[in-house]
Amino acid sequence: MASFAPADESPSEDVAARNARRLAEAKQLRAITTSLDMEATLYRQLFPELFVDGLDGLAARDSTLGLDYLRASRPVLELPFDSAPGGALRFVQDQRSGVLGAVVWDCGEAMARFLVAEPALVRGRAVLDLGTGTGVAGVAAAALAGAGLTLLSDIEACRDVAERSLAANATALEAAAGACSFLAFDWTAPELPEEFDALLASSRPVLLVSDCLYQFQLLKPLLALLRRLLTPEMILIWTYKVGLGFGFGLGSG
Repeated sequence: MASFAPADESPSEDVAARNARRLAEAKQLRAITTSLDMEATLYRQLFPELFVDGLDGLAARDSTLGLDYLRASRPVLELPFDSAPGGALRFVQDQRSGVLGAVVWDCGEAMARFLVAEPALVRGRAVLDLGTGTGVAGVAAAALAGAGLTLLSDIEACRDVAERSLAANATALEAAAGACSFLAFDWTAPELPEEFDALLASSRPVLLVSDCLYQFQLLKPLLALLRRLLTPEMILIWTYKVGLGFGFGLGSG
């Protein structure tokens, strides 16, 4: 994996210097991920339903935030999938909590739809959904793409929406016979949880990282964690927002 280490924030650094440094770091990160990108034009061709204009979708699809606040305000968001029981997967949201991961972000939905369209990437494999939020990507992998052992991981504050989303999709998960559960984990923790061991030791495990670049201060801990997790056998699938389109990464450790 290419090396990238953001500089530590300094209280004495002036605004212009900080912005210049952050821009340089962003360009460096972009250069590292360029070889893995599927640009927005192609993504629009593959999944046009994610870019439908209108009151329900226009705000998020044409913004750089990657979040539609109208959709995020719903207690339960239904995402249509033809292969899902009842034609949809359901995800519990809690916008009022103020927790970033407590709502469904665009990149999470994009990841979910990609995995359902390309199930061979996860079928029968152990999956770790890092920064899972509501669980949208990991649940889709387990319920509709044939993933094996699937672990949804995020901070403790996301446990409620993730576990309630698991319960909301219990029928689809049971039909798929895939084990899917939530594990609270902070990226800055000095030790990896024991629950990661079996997953990482499996054949060709898959690591999902969806919309985890929103907060700049989490970039350094995230990249440090990826260095601890990635192996030559692991498949990494990473989605993130770039400008007015989606960035997309697919590769091995």
